Amino acid sequence: MELSAVHLDGCRSPADCLNLIAAGTQGKPQGQWIIATGARIQAWREPRYPTARELDEASGGRCVVVRSFDHHAMAVSSAVLAAAGISRGTPDPEGGIVERDARGVPTGVLLEAAGHAVHAATPRPTPAEYRGFVETAIADLRRLGFVEVHDMLSTAQFARTLLELEREGRLDMVVRLHPTPEHLDGVVGVYREGGLVRGDGRIASERTEVCGMKLFVDGTLNSRTAAMLHPFREAIAEHPRGTLLIDGAGLDRHLSRAVAAGLPLVCHAIGDRAVREVLDALERGRERWRGLNHPPRVEHAQFTDGADVPRFPGLGVVCSPQPCHLLTDVEAIRRFVPHREARAFALRDFVEAFRGAGLDPAAWIWLGSDTPVVRPNHEDNIQAAVHRRRPGDGPEGAVAPEQAIDAATCLALSRAAGPVSG
Repeated sequence: MELSAVHLDGCRSPADCLNLIAAGTQGKPQGQWIIATGARIQAWREPRYPTARELDEASGGRCVVVRSFDHHAMAVSSAVLAAAGISRGTPDPEGGIVERDARGVPTGVLLEAAGHAVHAATPRPTPAEYRGFVETAIADLRRLGFVEVHDMLSTAQFARTLLELEREGRLDMVVRLHPTPEHLDGVVGVYREGGLVRGDGRIASERTEVCGMKLFVDGTLNSRTAAMLHPFREAIAEHPRGTLLIDGAGLDRHLSRAVAAGLPLVCHAIGDRAVREVLDALERGRERWRGLNHPPRVEHAQFTDGADVPRFPGLGVVCSPQPCHLLTDVEAIRRFVPHREARAFALRDFVEAFRGAGLDPAAWIWLGSDTPVVRPNHEDNIQAAVHRRRPGDGPEGAVAPEQAIDAATCLALSRAAGPVSG
């Protein structure tokens, strides 16, 4: 779906964004929604999203959604606000923020859970269109050299589509599925219907496997919704340390449900506070998840306090960062969390911690692409992990250079888990 959207990678200002929106409406039916993606406003000359009114003018009053590159914020037109039922009297949902002007009127900018109503209102593709999206994505990733995908928003429709492609001999990669709580039963049900729940508890076909339940524990750096131990500079007033989307009690409940399904937790945690909350919950519930077919996993771990790094090997938790995000987050790191820059993507610390515990880092540190949030180009991971700066920048542009690893280690941490077997 991302590949079919209007891409904003080259934008340098709100005006650039609005021009692309206007161009994207050409030849499209009036009722068709215009979806744009890849907005990275911290790199824009004027770091702000376009307002609903500006999107109305650029699109002729159409339904327009402008997604941030990290998918944790969006700007929408007035028609989308109306379709989603968001108005002046709409309260902020739990875990979300509706940005408002001085009069209390929504500006069109929605953070985190505030965007859920927009997702619900967005027209769904037909089954044929959906299958086409999946096939296009597989072909694109294979073209780029990827042989294994860990999908982090798996649904029953996605599972059915993959199994259908596999039966037809058209799935030429391994796909590991991680549904969120609201989709867990549906995904497991698809495998159960197909007789694909094995005697050892694994939920798998020859090329696909359900490997964990995905949780979003906090937001993101660029949206200033990552849950941090220390306040952001230029923080959102009501959320100076970001947004913790699931507290400890919630993590405990989700852990119980995941374990009952025979699955570990796989937790999106970007801020150091979120990482600590996840580790605390896994430590409390260690006896419950010990012995599962797959280990629990912290996805991103973009900021991890030094005291928490050795807890990963100590507990037996996979660390799954995407160093390529360093290339997109330089401005946000230095603007919002300069006091935590030394803890950004602490790759060397993690490698040394696992080695010090007598464990192979490549078995416990998994570097991914995080597509479609950023482009699936492994050279970006090498650039960020080894050089800690963007191509063309001098040494002064490096972020926490003491956390660099060598290229051979980066490649070792990026290898696929391999075929589903057993």
